[in-house]
Amino acid sequence: MYFTKIKPVLTSLASLFFCATSFGATGYSITFLDDLGGSKSVGAGINNQGQAVGWLLTASGAQHAILWDGAATYDLGSSRASAINDTGLISGTSDANINQQSHASIWSQNTRTDLGTIGGNTSEGLAINSSGQIVGGAYTNNFAAYHAVIWSNGTSTDLGTLPGGDRSEARAINDGSQVVGYSYTSAGVGHATLWSNGTVTDLGTLGGQESYAYGINNAGQIIGWASVAGNRAMHATLWNGDVAIDLGALESPANTSWASAINSNGVIVGGSQVAGGGNHAVLWDKAIALDLNSFLDTSLKNDGWEIQGATDINDQGIIVGNAFNSRTFSSRAVLITPSVPEPGTYPLMLLGLAALLLSRRSCKAD
Repeated sequence: MYFTKIKPVLTSLASLFFCATSFGATGYSITFLDDLGGSKSVGAGINNQGQAVGWLLTASGAQHAILWDGAATYDLGSSRASAINDTGLISGTSDANINQQSHASIWSQNTRTDLGTIGGNTSEGLAINSSGQIVGGAYTNNFAAYHAVIWSNGTSTDLGTLPGGDRSEARAINDGSQVVGYSYTSAGVGHATLWSNGTVTDLGTLGGQESYAYGINNAGQIIGWASVAGNRAMHATLWNGDVAIDLGALESPANTSWASAINSNGVIVGGSQVAGGGNHAVLWDKAIALDLNSFLDTSLKNDGWEIQGATDINDQGIIVGNAFNSRTFSSRAVLITPSVPEPGTYPLMLLGLAALLLSRRSCKAD
């Protein structure tokens, strides 16, 4: 009789807990990242420890790379940071070179290493994987062409282009050293491109002329954007194996959208045009689009803020993006963090598990 009386109460508490764990990540909190008093900040990448990188304009207008590490913000000097891996290595581009030419760079702690070029004067570091391989682009001799490049263990390798193309750029690399980006074709248009095991693959489009790849996860899923057949719109795209999937756009199929990053769970972030011509940050989970501005506080919206794009997402679902204020014309890097069950729910979990055991025993006794 004792177990019979308390069983419904405990079962209800267990239900509350399981509902919290199932739907606890449907809410997001928005945090403006420290801009060190500058006039503009841009978020570019985030790792699984929640460290974010990007760049800002100082009060004097200089461009500096930035590391946001919890409560601390670190100025990495005159440069742009693009990505950070789980060991804290940062890829980017530094302007502190001879003749003020930009060079791909890697930061370890407070030390920057210049990665050099492939014969020209300029290079860019745009992404990094867990082993510290960096990809980006660089000019060849005499600025004859701009090519995708991978830097590995201090050595640079020109990844080349699609047949007949004269320009390419690498935008992402996974832990299997698969590289994605774009290459011009012999027709002079950009196509999303995969470099893998010495093979260069044209990923094609959604029926239109152009496509660009911006991210790849360890499962080999590739994201970016592609132009749509019979339409000038460019849509966020997922290449899953040999299949190109149109992820659509917010509000209207005619609007432009783009995908910037994909995590190991296949969750995609990017942005989309909305009514009136503005852009909103978007999350795609199983091809369902979510406007991240729906979680922006009403007071911030009334003050003129909107999150215009999401640039990266880690495996915990934490997103780094960028907000713009239409009243002050200021831009700020933001963190978009999914809600998780609060510590107070864990006692409920234990209570819920006990309830399930008690209910089974009670049923047997009955």
